[in-house]
Amino acid sequence: MILLGLSFMFITVANSQNSYLLKISEKNKTSKDILNMIFSGNYSESNNTISWRPNPKEFFPVDSFGITNTKIDTVFNYEFQETKYSLYVFNSLIVDENGYRQESNADTPTMSLALFEKLRDSLKLISFNRFVCQNGHMGMFPKLKIVQLGDNFMSISVEEEDYKETDLFITYYSLQQWELGKEIFSIPTWKIISYSETPIIQTAKIKVQKPKTSSSEYFEIVVSNKLMKQTEPNETLIKKWESFHIFNGKRWEKK
Repeated sequence: MILLGLSFMFITVANSQNSYLLKISEKNKTSKDILNMIFSGNYSESNNTISWRPNPKEFFPVDSFGITNTKIDTVFNYEFQETKYSLYVFNSLIVDENGYRQESNADTPTMSLALFEKLRDSLKLISFNRFVCQNGHMGMFPKLKIVQLGDNFMSISVEEEDYKETDLFITYYSLQQWELGKEIFSIPTWKIISYSETPIIQTAKIKVQKPKTSSSEYFEIVVSNKLMKQTEPNETLIKKWESFHIFNGKRWEKK
């Protein structure tokens, strides 16, 4: 057992790759408690962020002193297989010499995840991943959503939007305890096929559905595609079709 000097509760570290049995009182929890549990650094009471020094191999944005600044971005509460969970999403950026987070259009935040099991009067940290991805602009992440991809499989989706100068994707990351934050697959939802005065654009809408006939525990990802020619002020449909992504036992693939 490893005891850490934290005021809220005792901490026990389990012998696994990223599974940690840490408990914190849900009633009395604070942003400071959560951030120090995952990152351990200097907490700012004024803006509820923590400044800390990542390992260089983690590829966080850092200032000239090797410091990054992290805040709690979003908390998802959900129930899966009769267990209640809280998923904390963290947002990391650099701060300037005045202590302000750099949130210009060019500043892409880094995402971290921490998964807690909600007990009757406490939260138990069961897994975390400090570096999941870098996505977004103006210091903000794209649209985030909890998505069930199978009878025993949960994920978080990151859906890019509003960047019409480049291709857009929706990417799914695992919420399984043993691989939290691992990228599962990515699908383009807005893609420039041909550049011209009347560009050709491929768009896609995603729907997750449970197969009616298959015995697989994984769901189907149905992608409704359209190929459009952009002509002001309208768009001309060239063709549309559906594609499917299924799990083959090792990875998701297009069938």
